[in-house]
Order: sequence, then C-alpha cells, then structure tokens
Amino acid sequence: MLRLLTTYFLLSLGLTLSCQSQEFECDGTAYIIVYTQSSGISTLYQVKEQNKSFNYTPIELSENRRLTSLSYNVLDKHLYALDVNTYELVRIDRNGIVTSVGVPANLDQGFIYNSGTISPDGSGIYMIGYNPEFGFDNKFYTINLSREDLYAGFLGVTGEARAEIHDFATDPTSGEMYGYDNLEGSLAQIGIGGQISSGGFPNNGVSYMDGLFFNQNGDLFGYAASRGFYAINKQNGQVEFLESGPEGTSGDACSCPYTSSFEKDVQPREILPCQEFEVVYSFNNKLGIGQTWVSLRDTLPVGFEIIDIKSKIITSVNIVESPPHILALDNLIYLMRDNEIVVTVRAPSDYIGPFESSATHWDFPKAFGTFQISDDEATEEINDPTTAMIIGEEDLDFNHFIEYSCDGKEVTISSPIEAESYLWSDGSQDERLTTNEGGWYTLMTQNDCVIYHDSVFISDFLDEKELVIQGLERVKIGATVILVATVNRGTPVIYKWYDGRDTIRCIDCASMTFTPVEDTNFELYIVDQQGCRLDAYFKVGVDIERDFYAATAFSPNGDGINDVFFLQSSTQGMIRKMSIYNRWGGEVFSADDVQLNESKSGWDGFYANGRTIDTGVFIWVAEIEYIDGLTESKSGTITLMAQN
Repeated sequence: MLRLLTTYFLLSLGLTLSCQSQEFECDGTAYIIVYTQSSGISTLYQVKEQNKSFNYTPIELSENRRLTSLSYNVLDKHLYALDVNTYELVRIDRNGIVTSVGVPANLDQGFIYNSGTISPDGSGIYMIGYNPEFGFDNKFYTINLSREDLYAGFLGVTGEARAEIHDFATDPTSGEMYGYDNLEGSLAQIGIGGQISSGGFPNNGVSYMDGLFFNQNGDLFGYAASRGFYAINKQNGQVEFLESGPEGTSGDACSCPYTSSFEKDVQPREILPCQEFEVVYSFNNKLGIGQTWVSLRDTLPVGFEIIDIKSKIITSVNIVESPPHILALDNLIYLMRDNEIVVTVRAPSDYIGPFESSATHWDFPKAFGTFQISDDEATEEINDPTTAMIIGEEDLDFNHFIEYSCDGKEVTISSPIEAESYLWSDGSQDERLTTNEGGWYTLMTQNDCVIYHDSVFISDFLDEKELVIQGLERVKIGATVILVATVNRGTPVIYKWYDGRDTIRCIDCASMTFTPVEDTNFELYIVDQQGCRLDAYFKVGVDIERDFYAATAFSPNGDGINDVFFLQSSTQGMIRKMSIYNRWGGEVFSADDVQLNESKSGWDGFYANGRTIDTGVFIWVAEIEYIDGLTESKSGTITLMAQN
C-alpha cells in the first residue's frame, strides 16, 4: 500500500518521466556532487568504479544551486538532493535537468543537513540534522515521499557520543546503514531510529569524509572533496586512500548498488514417467531491504501435477487456487538473504521428451524491473526457460548410480527408479546394494509406469580420498601467500580454513590469499558432495627482515623516471605521518595515513597548490607502522633537482 501511495504522490507532483526525461539506471554507478566555494555552485559527476579505480565524468546541471544530501530513488530512477540555501528538495535526471519538488514540511531550517539517503524501497528520505548551536548532530529526519507536503518527521539522535555524520549509505548485502563521523574520524553504524554507534571502529586518522557509497559487491567507498577516493573496511573501519578525484570545498555521494537474482532449477534434470521431482525457485535479495507482497507464477505443461510446496521464506505461502500444473503464489516476503521455494511435482505417465517453462514474480520498485523472469542457472543465457527431460527406462545408464565410499574400498549401487519392491542378483531387496567385491550385479524392479531390468559390472576399487595443500612454505614478512587445496577425487562443497589460533580465515574458498606476519599453522577441512570429510595441515614460516629505501634525490621533470619521492620497503605498512621541510624549517609537503610503496602518495616536488619550489636539499621525517604493528621513526634528506 505504501508503494502505491508513493507512486500516486510522484504522479500528483508531475514527477513521472516525460518523453524528454532520462533515468539513471541502477547498475552500481556512483554519483558525487561537488560544491566549489569560489563559484558558489555544485557540479554533478558520474563515477564508475572497477577494482578500486575510478573514472568520472561531469553532468552539467540546468540550475546553479548548492546541493547536498544526494540520493538515488529506486521508484523513479532519479537523483534527489537538498538545496542548502532554500531547503528545497530537487530531483535530477540523467540529462542534468533539475526540478524542484518542494520544501519538506516540518524540516527545521535552523539546522544544517550534510547527510542523507533514500530508503532502499524509495518511500522516504533519511536526513541527519546538524545543530550549529550544539556543534553536533541532533535530529534524525524521515521525509515522507507518500505525502504531498513531504512531511519530515524526526527523532532525536542517540548514541554513545556526539557525532557529525556527513553522509551515510545502505549496504546492499545486509541492509545496514554506515556513516562517517567527522568528529571522531571513524566509521559509524546508523539506525533508522536515530541511533549512531561507532561500533568499536577506531579513529583511523582521516578526519573528514564528504560522501559514502557502496558498489554492487557490498564494498564501501568514501569521497573527500579535498583529497579524493578511499576504500573503507566495514568490518574494522580501516580507511585506505585510493586516488584523487574531483576537487572542491565540500561534496556528497550516492549510488544504486542493489542487485538480485531469480533462478529456477529442476532436480533432477532427467526424470522418468510418474516420478516425483523438485522445482526450486531461488531469489537472492541484495536490494537493501526485504521485499513484500510479491506474487509468483509458473505454468508447467498440462499433465504435470504439483503435489507439495515448501517455503524457506519468512511467511507461510499464500497459494492461489489454480489448475494442478500451475503454480500461483501471492503475498510472498523475501528477506535480505537467499529465499527458496521448493515445489514437488509428479511427472505424467504418458509424456516423453523435453519440457520447459519460466517463472515470473512481480511488484518490485521500478529500478529493479517491476516484473522479473526466472533464469536457468545451468546455462549462460540470461532469463532463459528452465529445461528438463522426461526419459524412458531405456535411456537410463546404470553406471550413473554407482558411488564409492570415502576410502574407496566399498561401492553402493542404487536403483535408478523408485518402486515398492526391489530384487538384486544376490537376493537382497533394498533400494541400494553395498558391496566390497567385484563382479556383475543385476536389479529387477518396477512401479506403476516403468519396468526396469539391468546389470552393472564392478571391477576395480578406488584409492582413498586425499586432500593436499600447496603453497610457499617460507616467505618474508609482508609477502603475499596463496594456498591452494586439491583433492584426488570428488568435488568439495564446503571449505573451512583455520589458522593456529583456531580463527576461521576463509569459508568456501578453494584457495586462500593472506599476508602472514609470523609463523602460522593452517588447517583445512573440506566436505565433498558425497559427505566425506578430509583434513590437511600446512605451515608457513616468516622471515622478519625489513628492507627500507628512500631516494636521496629526484627530478620531477615529467620523463617518467624518478619523478616522485616516496618511501619504499619490502614490508607492507602505513606511513602514519610524513613531513618534508625546507632549510628554513618551513613545511612544503605532508601526508597522513598513506601506504608504503605508493608513488601516488608521495611528493611531486611542488607545493600543494601547484606552485613551483626552488631546487635544493630538503629534510623529511616519517612515522611508519608496519603490517605486524611495529612502528619506526625514519628521517633523511632529499635533493630536489630540475623541474619542468
């Protein structure tokens, strides 16, 4: 109902798209808006991120405004922002056309609104109000987009300490909101009830962040108008500088990182007449919020009969009365996870050959496709029908129903069909026969549709299953190590890697990459598709040697050789602070919390504003924290030679 009201409101304001209006696709693209004090206006940029690298292009806006609280709306696929001077909410389309939506009722215009985000369902805009009298955030607003007056209700901000959040964003994989507290210089978690919690995140030395945004993998990034782009670890709050970006006085950021997948599988894919089989509908919800009141339909060929429905979603399934070959479900609720519905179907007795169908489900926000069509996960084609085959007993291969034990010393032969009685050549009458002897084995059985009589020959038995870990056994501290697991037979379905402290280092990883800081013992256990568990152990020794290098001269002349002065080491680490001084003690360059071995974080031989510095000898001092926690103070001289 809320979605209908919101849609009606958008219609009533004339916010539906005209022929000229262009939408922003929800494809993980980020957007940043940068305010420059000298010009007094904001500039919008489209940002494409790939492997922590950014390409950005400007989008010219139709109106000169100072905008903040940039957000993406999944209902109409447009950007929204707040005018700092007029407190108007504006909508922006892909052509940069800015349209005023109105001033939200009850929004305190004595506050400053640096941060905002639209809820993942598009129903409201969350904004945090900064109280300039108190000097910290004081109110948490929800602007109701289903009301004509855009009423802004609020709750008081609560938390362990005072905060100043300049932006926050919703994690598409969990639905949690993360913000950056500029007072504490740390990551924070935000609740829709106004809770702001540092969650134990440390002060990481980066005192200011203008905007936050997620990509489709759930990776969190930050943007600072005075510096550029950062990667933010949402587990421990650590911040890594990546590269410079559009410069300005202040800014904001947003993205539409939401994704989902709707898959349909038939198990097994080869089915006998009258056999019962399962149709599995899977919806992986990474849309930032649970999806409600969803309807699902699927039509199988006439003669197939749906006999049972099992749901792994939060609510009971509302089954709509339909013919036995049609699946009709309403009022489904999908949580932020893998949601699964398993339907048991009986094949007809008189059908031989392939059959296929696609399922549809609907009532999603516009950005996600209101109607979604299922995909066959077994093919590379997108949104294709799921295909299976009804076969006759002559098409069955008895050899496909043989399974060896984990140690390879026994074999189990299973009946290819379900029946009320079975007769094996050794006189046993169970559905399965287990033996440790070779030779011919014959089965006779039948059910209402199929008569089966076939033999299989068991010859050699197999070696015991074995798990092996391969990798470097000794490395220098800071080196990257890759451990690879291999098995001699079987297909692992579960991997768990442990270190010597019994800490899980990786789950469901056939290989593991890590950077050891001390000798580490690893244990891996796997479980394969047969249920066999295998264990293996591996030790990596670490040589603690720290080679350090700082050039004594450099020539920033643009020839690509020795153009930048930066600190290098064989050991990974952070430069917590580096300063460079001229002979009179004046600071000409400084950098905080940058990576060792990163030339882009070094000194290019110019002042920060780009002015040329006279050649000569300069003194540098640095505080370095290595990957294992050791800190060292370093200093030296650097000679600046000819510049362009």
